[in-house]
Amino acid sequence: MSEFTREQLLIQFKRMPEETKEAITSFENAQAIKEISDKNNLHVDQMGELAEEVGLILLGLTKIYILPSRLTRALNIDRNQTNQIITDLNDKLFSKLQHILKTINTTARPATPMNTKSVFDQKLSGLFTTTKDSGPNNPNYQTPNKIDPYLELPE
Repeated sequence: MSEFTREQLLIQFKRMPEETKEAITSFENAQAIKEISDKNNLHVDQMGELAEEVGLILLGLTKIYILPSRLTRALNIDRNQTNQIITDLNDKLFSKLQHILKTINTTARPATPMNTKSVFDQKLSGLFTTTKDSGPNNPNYQTPNKIDPYLELPE
């Protein structure tokens, strides 16, 4: 099952050039995936997972260098079988689409915008404020509308 929603996949598909759209939906590529699946004795559900992983690469949503680990996990197979499938994919599919893959990996953007803040900044943004920034000594400080019985105002 994909970590991307159907809407994200459609948005990314619409962003692709016509040549890439044709490559993703071509009968020849579907036939190549079926042949690779048959050669490597994959079940129907595994063939679907393989097609999905290849589609995500062609859409530019995942990078090709992480394909071996994703296939091993998604298909629940050992590394030797994964390597054989990768070799078959390279021979029958990716070599024919090499120019498309280069374009996708250099120009495609994910379907969702990336946040440029570091993870640390994302986690801590808005969680804490210091007393010097939020207290009554700050010239931009506005007193709350409610009277706080526990707030001691300086005299």
